[in-house]
Amino acid sequence: MSAFLAQGRAVLRKMLSTDIAGEFEHLIRQACAQTGQRPVVLIDEYDKPIH
Repeated sequence: MSAFLAQGRAVLRKMLSTDIAGEFEHLIRQACAQTGQRPVVLIDEYDKPIH
């Protein structure tokens, strides 16, 4: 699992200098392919409450 996290960190570093939407999609697809499970994405709206 640590190799998966390291790969995720590498992708996140790359995201800072490239197409964020495309790289995020790539990360989600890789997570699905490596785990065989559907990923869940949680979005935290810390700047304003969700009502």
